[in-house]
Amino acid sequence: MREFLGAIKELVTNFKDPRLRDRRGHYATSHGKCMRDQYWEWNKEPETNPQDFVGKMKMSMGKWIEEGLKKYVLNRMHFYGYHLISTEIPVGGSDPAWDGYIDAMMAKRTSGGWKKFIIEIKTKYGAGASFFFRKKDVDKDYLMQIGLYLREAYKKDGIVDGCITYLLLGDACWSEMVNILCRYVPETDEVHAYAIVTFDGGQSCDVKLKVSDALKRWDKLNDLIQKKEQPAGHEYQYKYPLTDAMLRSASESALTKALDQGVVMGDWKVKYSRYKDKQLKLDGISPGYSDAERAKILSEYKRRHPASKRRKPK
Repeated sequence: MREFLGAIKELVTNFKDPRLRDRRGHYATSHGKCMRDQYWEWNKEPETNPQDFVGKMKMSMGKWIEEGLKKYVLNRMHFYGYHLISTEIPVGGSDPAWDGYIDAMMAKRTSGGWKKFIIEIKTKYGAGASFFFRKKDVDKDYLMQIGLYLREAYKKDGIVDGCITYLLLGDACWSEMVNILCRYVPETDEVHAYAIVTFDGGQSCDVKLKVSDALKRWDKLNDLIQKKEQPAGHEYQYKYPLTDAMLRSASESALTKALDQGVVMGDWKVKYSRYKDKQLKLDGISPGYSDAERAKILSEYKRRHPASKRRKPK
């Protein structure tokens, strides 16, 4: 049995999602990625920062948890007035070409009959999950993704309602669930997130996105691909400028991680880009923080904690 974990590692490392095929369209899950990343991915350029085993394991765990939620929870909701219609439903468009998969389609029993809606399932881990549970907000990338799905579901089946369901796996919120309720508005081609619901209650929210903006973005990318013209500049910031206002708004956790672990405060899209080194080199940006930058971060930390014995970054 010594080789058992090795076999699991090999499985996770080499696993390829059978749903993925030769590229004929853009993936809905990647609509918000830096256009330069999408351009390189489309042209199959070698990744400078490929996903490591830990990253692949996290993705696999998320998928397994999602499958368990469908099999052992959603599939039994008929006892409570809900019916699971289908899962892993392919959806997409042709102008421009894109595709994706709806995680689940369900129906709720009402006085007027069954009302269909779709679900997009997400998992969050560790400190990120705990932070999200404390400060719940609407992720615009996920909202646009489900907006694309709802736009097509409306065209095919008249469905306008959906929810983004988060299963949280943090120490402070283990097994909590958060639902972002949203609706597609055909008249304005908008997806509208209007409520955030947990086991203990809910709160209203008001976030609207124009779904056609994602399609226009792909149109622009397709034009660049056809011209073989690399998109100019990175759309997101690797490092936020260390202004006084930015530092004062930074969380305690962000400051501590920057000082103790060298974690850069910036847009996560760059941090997790599989072309991060290539992006930074093209933009002339040095990775990490310089001594001067770290000293500035320490100054803000000391302002908050004047009695701290921390004298310099580790």
